[in-house]
Amino acid sequence: MYLFEYFFNLCYTDFTRISCEKNNYGQGCKAVYFLPAIQEINMKEFTNFYKYDPTFQEFDFFTEDALLFDIETTGLSKKNHQIYLIGCAHRKGNEICVHQFFAENEDDQMQMLQSFLALSQNFSKLVTFNGKRFDEPFLIEKCCQYHLDKEQLPPVHLDIYLECKKIKPLLSLNSYKQKSVETFLGIDRDDTYDGGQLISVYREYISTKNSELLDLLLLHNYEDVVGMVKILPILSYQKLLSIPPKMISLTLEEYRDMAGEVQQELAFTAALPATLPTPIRLHRPQCHLILQGNTLRGTIPFYRGILKHYLPNCKDYVYLPGEDIIVLKSMASCIPSEAKEKATPANCCIKKEGLFLPLPVTLSLTEDVYLFTQNYNDKETYILYDPDTVTASFMEQYLCCFLNELT
Repeated sequence: MYLFEYFFNLCYTDFTRISCEKNNYGQGCKAVYFLPAIQEINMKEFTNFYKYDPTFQEFDFFTEDALLFDIETTGLSKKNHQIYLIGCAHRKGNEICVHQFFAENEDDQMQMLQSFLALSQNFSKLVTFNGKRFDEPFLIEKCCQYHLDKEQLPPVHLDIYLECKKIKPLLSLNSYKQKSVETFLGIDRDDTYDGGQLISVYREYISTKNSELLDLLLLHNYEDVVGMVKILPILSYQKLLSIPPKMISLTLEEYRDMAGEVQQELAFTAALPATLPTPIRLHRPQCHLILQGNTLRGTIPFYRGILKHYLPNCKDYVYLPGEDIIVLKSMASCIPSEAKEKATPANCCIKKEGLFLPLPVTLSLTEDVYLFTQNYNDKETYILYDPDTVTASFMEQYLCCFLNELT
């Protein structure tokens, strides 16, 4: 009877070594088989609830079937180091629940993993920050070491860090660590430590059981988990790459350049497909944009001068070097031979003077719109400005291509 009660009050690290008959744990078993497998359950679980009112599109990514999680470890090696804390969060409506599973000592790791896996199997998506490269592989390795079923983990994984890397040129942050993203979004936190600094704090806690040290460990992990909820609006910038802005206004305006000369530019305002949490400015030679809230404002300076449209069928033309023009062979029979020569790809072009709009490389044009360049083989292309061509719908695709090419 003693062993039966003991079984339900203690955790076994290796159930496969227990020999029992007909599930009668107190009979037919020698105590010597139980004792090496027994350890006290010291793992602690902390649960907090709070209300969260999204200001942007947080819940578009943090759906009710998603589980955010973050781990704290004693080192970077998933084979040689251990997990001592797992923090996770899920939501129901506007109420967010944060769980933290904490290993009081190294022997608690399996119990902590079992508790997390039991919770995670209720969800279909994981959300992490750099979890595809660190947290999830570390967790899976520990599951393998303890022969735990890693298939209990949700099959879908959204890694905020990797998603941020896709829009890196839009954000232009010095660092893409979670705290850097929080700073960009204007999010403050009380925790001042990083995970590496807390390893020694955990070691000291194991020895002293100092509650203040425990508070430091829990606070760091808690703010990492809660911080993931707060930084989810960073993913709204991705919509800029897939959904074109809706043009509001499009005008031709004048300005003075550095030399005091009057120049012209295309000015526009457009509605963005998402409300951005932090304004961004994008300045490139061919385009200047300010994206704030749900509005995009920008200008594109025109190129004023003479550009060339190169023809593909140079064999059909002759080149007149004295006049720097090309003429169809069928019309050049009366021109003296010394005044003409075979046209080449580099000189078989038509020159045009006017206002020209620089183009994104990936913008698709109809066949009746001619491309111009300054010289043969130049990569930067232009079209002659024509209000009938440069319409609102044209500019919507233009801006979408421009933003995608930045990434």
